[in-house]
Amino acid sequence: SEERKKHDVVIVPIISPYRQSRREARKSLIPDFYEIYFSASLDCVKQRDVKGLYAESANGSINNLIGVSSTNPYQPPESPDFIINTEKESIQQSVENLFCFTMICLKVNHAKQMKKRE
Repeated sequence: SEERKKHDVVIVPIISPYRQSRREARKSLIPDFYEIYFSASLDCVKQRDVKGLYAESANGSINNLIGVSSTNPYQPPESPDFIINTEKESIQQSVENLFCFTMICLKVNHAKQMKKRE
């Protein structure tokens, strides 16, 4: 994409509940795509729910909520490039882990580019 050409790193924070969508994103952006899985249990996510979606789902106001509905399950990544467990890590630790992983990816990509130039 145009943004990738302008910047070393573009972080796209999206909720991507389906494996097929993630596969398609990876395929279209390879070799510069890294899937980072921010992991938390459903109970933890419900506790953090500032919009009240899980409460609305429980009382029947919302149908087919991803991860709650048996017809619309969340599909965890099968092999993400990196996992950040937000249930066990503080926000600060999660940010530091994301930063470190990003720096490693930049160094690896830079080394690959230098090797191509040789």
